[in-house]
Amino acid sequence: MKYSTERFIKKCLWFAVIAEAVFLWSYPEYIKRLIYPVLYGQPTNKALSISADDVFLPLTDSEKQGIERIYDNEKVSFIPQVKYSVTAKIGIMERYDGWWENYYHRHRHFRMLYNKFSPLDLSLFYGENATQKMLEKCELRHEYRGLFSCNEMDRGKLNNYHIIPANNNVAKGMQTLMNGDVVYIEGILVNVKHPYSNKEMKTGTAHNMIHDDQFMGGQYSGMCFITYTTKLIVNGYIYQ
Repeated sequence: MKYSTERFIKKCLWFAVIAEAVFLWSYPEYIKRLIYPVLYGQPTNKALSISADDVFLPLTDSEKQGIERIYDNEKVSFIPQVKYSVTAKIGIMERYDGWWENYYHRHRHFRMLYNKFSPLDLSLFYGENATQKMLEKCELRHEYRGLFSCNEMDRGKLNNYHIIPANNNVAKGMQTLMNGDVVYIEGILVNVKHPYSNKEMKTGTAHNMIHDDQFMGGQYSGMCFITYTTKLIVNGYIYQ
């Protein structure tokens, strides 16, 4: 059979196109990082510096009003607790809005609902915890809605965040995030009322708070920050 250079080149091009399509399907945030800033963000020249500490502020009277949203015909109420902001490095990020998560949790009605209004978990690190030396030293891992860090880290300068986008712009900005990004998030820490329990799901409102009714890894789990996020800054763009 006569060797055909043209045929070989065509096969290589088709292979490259298929490989690129598979890559973008598996990691859609790469193309979203190119498109979403233009469509949903506002450029800023402000450079982000990782916070030494996060900021908790009291709510104004108007901010104390509950927030109600409908997700898949289910009413969810967010009860504001305290205003919050931080600039931090993303150590671990888990998305819960993909096809696999929808399939895996399809019989867990509360998890399906929770994943709708909080499609993203961010494990954020700031202060000395955000140094490359510390992040490389510690073996970090994340299980559903929970962060496991190491004893060397300052527990007052890290947390796991259940991100609730306040609007479509913030939601789109969240879809551009990747591990290692430095991000500014601003919003309100909220408790959650939902149809599958008579009890409010409680957010942490300070560091080192512990649930008295939830276990993880054989011990009472720490309280994550359930963050109704009204503003996000990342990679030179503001989403709000």
